[in-house]
Amino acid sequence: MKNLWFFDNVNLFNLLCPHKFKEYKKCHSFDAYKKSDYIYFEEDSASKVYLIEKGKVKLGYYTEDGNEVVKAILTKGELFGEKAILGEEIRNEFAQSVDASTSICPIGVETMHDLMRDNKTFSLKIYKFLGLRFKKLERRLQLILFKDSKTRFLEFMKEL
Repeated sequence: MKNLWFFDNVNLFNLLCPHKFKEYKKCHSFDAYKKSDYIYFEEDSASKVYLIEKGKVKLGYYTEDGNEVVKAILTKGELFGEKAILGEEIRNEFAQSVDASTSICPIGVETMHDLMRDNKTFSLKIYKFLGLRFKKLERRLQLILFKDSKTRFLEFMKEL
């Protein structure tokens, strides 16, 4: 997995935040969240992508029994809600602040599309990031479907 993409453990905020682009600097803002504040809920409209400037964010969903399933805990520099770029209209997960002080850069899907259309380097970075996410999901699925529990555990520990 190390040699697949160069985005693993890279602060995407420094690369992708719209305030780095002159024409978006004026209309760009950050949202502040306290611990346990929700950024979005399941079934919310997927009209934005989010970059974490500081703090931590938990992504997950609730089962029919009401149990919480945590899919990921993201930190500074990570992007989430990226399926909105690909056309997702309704969220299928929630995003919740984990730290006492979390700062997030919300980016409208249209703004993201404009940035991608106008800047080929930016667009390439987004595509590579999305490719990395899909590659990780594909790898997890292969582990679940085709590997025994010992191998899955060892692979999980390597990934951590």
